[in-house]
Amino acid sequence: MSSTAQEIWKQMLSTLAKECNFVASQNVVDLNACDIGLLICLGEKALNCMERTNLDESLRVQLNAKDDSMQKAIEVMMTKNDERIAALHSENEKLLTRCKILEKNCTEQKEIMKLHIRGEIEEEIFGRCKETYEIVVNSLNDQIKTLQNACDDAKHDRANTQAKYDALNEKLPHMNMVAMGNIGEEFVEDLTRQAFNYECEIVSKSQDPHCMDIRINTPDGFNANLEIKSADPVQTVRDVQKFHRDLHELIDRSEINASALISLKAPIPNYKSGTLCFKTNSVGLKIPILYIHVTSPDILKHSLNLLKEVQNLCRLEHEARGCEAMPVEVKKYHDEKNIFKKIIPELFQQNTDEEEQLSMQLDHLKRVKEISENRLAKLQLARQLKATLQDNISWLFDNPTTHSTKLDRAIIIWETYKNTNKKDPANLTAFGTDEPFIKNIGYAKLKEAVREKRKRDKGEFDELTAKR
Repeated sequence: MSSTAQEIWKQMLSTLAKECNFVASQNVVDLNACDIGLLICLGEKALNCMERTNLDESLRVQLNAKDDSMQKAIEVMMTKNDERIAALHSENEKLLTRCKILEKNCTEQKEIMKLHIRGEIEEEIFGRCKETYEIVVNSLNDQIKTLQNACDDAKHDRANTQAKYDALNEKLPHMNMVAMGNIGEEFVEDLTRQAFNYECEIVSKSQDPHCMDIRINTPDGFNANLEIKSADPVQTVRDVQKFHRDLHELIDRSEINASALISLKAPIPNYKSGTLCFKTNSVGLKIPILYIHVTSPDILKHSLNLLKEVQNLCRLEHEARGCEAMPVEVKKYHDEKNIFKKIIPELFQQNTDEEEQLSMQLDHLKRVKEISENRLAKLQLARQLKATLQDNISWLFDNPTTHSTKLDRAIIIWETYKNTNKKDPANLTAFGTDEPFIKNIGYAKLKEAVREKRKRDKGEFDELTAKR
């Protein structure tokens, strides 16, 4: 078997030598079957290795070719991408330029629109404001005219009232007490009707004995007698005590539930204006008594309304107590108190002497004030008349010594103004507070005097320089 294998092996080698120019060594030819099998196995393995090697090489070549193609493709793509990016950058720059141009145009258009809209709004607002202004101005003009008419009417009424008042004051010193009383009663009656809104009945009681001057009756039960004094001053014995006597009689007869002593000119002795006191009648009702010094119509109106309200409170208080008459013990107490006051009046005096003395001093000061005001008014009138005469007839008050002194003083004022302002005064108003003083001398005359003085001073200076 081995010999057959060797023969076959040798034939194969010879065939290879003939066809492929393969020359085998003798050792290879003499191989036995095992060696031939081993050699074939080694050859097979070598062939496999060569095939694998060839396959790897072809794969490597293919991979390299693929890498080259991929690299070239990537380079081409990169080139194209760079071109595209450059084109995109160029397009982006163009777009940015156009965007900036559009933004600029939009900004300009926006500003133009703003100005246009602002102009339209301003015109519209101006038109509305003008219309409103005209309406307001017309309304204000109408109101001003109305107020002016009202002021003119008020001034006219005030002038008429003042004229009547002045005429009344001029006549009053020459009137008798009856005429003055009648005028005072009419004045108080008119203000009383106004205070009670003309819802009252006023009856004159000046002709009735011990009934004061006027009686006031209202629908709500207010019954008051008023004593009116127009004299200046009000006498304690003649006026105040007479009022107290009439008051007691009216209270005893239960004819009134309120009363007041009204002085139209002078203060009431021992009673401040607005003093309120109370009396009690036989049924225990409190009677309010008010002392009023009238300094204005409003004070009298307010005082009468106050008296009415106080009387209403007294009535309500009396009704709350059940309208009981004054107890005998209380009446006896009041009688004893009055008797005690008559026996020892010093205990109940309230420095009336000192108050009368102060009142006399105030009256004296008032007369001194009136005399001083009259004298001051005469002096002011004389000074104004003198100033007018000095302006129009300056030579009438010309005094050589005094005039020379005033002229020198005026020249000093002129030179001081020039040194301060570096120029001569242009007119009288340039002198400020010294204008009235310069005006009495005359601007042209003062200017000429300043010029002459400067010439004299210059001549004296030139003579002094020549002597030196």
